[in-house]
Amino acid sequence: MAIVSAVICGGLAVWTICDEYKNAKLNLTSLQAEAEYWQLRKQSVSEKTVKKWDKLDYKILAEDFLAQLAVEKAERNSFLNLSKGGFVGLCIFAGLGCGGIGYFGIWLVWLIFLAVYKFIRRLVLAFSDDKPKSEGEIVCLKGETMNKK
Repeated sequence: MAIVSAVICGGLAVWTICDEYKNAKLNLTSLQAEAEYWQLRKQSVSEKTVKKWDKLDYKILAEDFLAQLAVEKAERNSFLNLSKGGFVGLCIFAGLGCGGIGYFGIWLVWLIFLAVYKFIRRLVLAFSDDKPKSEGEIVCLKGETMNKK
């Protein structure tokens, strides 16, 4: 059971890292498309003379600037800057680390249950009124003891 838990935890860790990489790549792609859109809008605005600009033109310039900043921030994502070897190493490290945590976690839970069982057993024995029975005694249904002959 502990080995199965280790495999599941390791697999989930690798899947999470791969999903994070995929999401970072998709985010960068969508931000680049948005920046390209605002760049085209900015080119249409810049053909006008500055005196004819209105609030919409200033908004287009501001959105273009913000889109460029978002693309630069997305390009600095640590998952996208990893080499293939670094990415594979990160997946292996996460899989082994989480696998070990899952393996020892099952054993820890088992030891905790064992400790709780022993504690409850000692409590029951401590508050029990029964005396230890000798080998030659038989306990009747009424709680009386009879000697065996």
